[in-house]
Amino acid sequence: MRVKCLRLQHNGKILKSGSDGWLTVGKEYLVIGLHCGQAREPSYWVLTDEPNSPIFKGISFFEVVDGTIPGTWIARSFVAGGFEIIPKEFSDHFSLEDLVNKTPDAIACFNAIVAKLENK
Repeated sequence: MRVKCLRLQHNGKILKSGSDGWLTVGKEYLVIGLHCGQAREPSYWVLTDEPNSPIFKGISFFEVVDGTIPGTWIARSFVAGGFEIIPKEFSDHFSLEDLVNKTPDAIACFNAIVAKLENK
């Protein structure tokens, strides 16, 4: 799945061009997950301009370029409500916390999964 960034919000302002340091308006991004919580707008989990630093960003900031969701993705629900759709390998091999903490095993696994998604 791929999306194109249409606009950004930075320091309370809407940007229709430029970058916020993570994303750039007009650029396409690989989606590596979908998240829908109770209190917020559904979000894409997208790769960013910063390596190994995916972020959740509301779907209203993007347009879908390729809406294909790989058959290997799974849906998980949360006890507190909401759900996510992610590659099965993400739930099997590491947590988001491991990735944020830049655990070497998590980074290696993450990179392998992203390479597989990019070369679908």
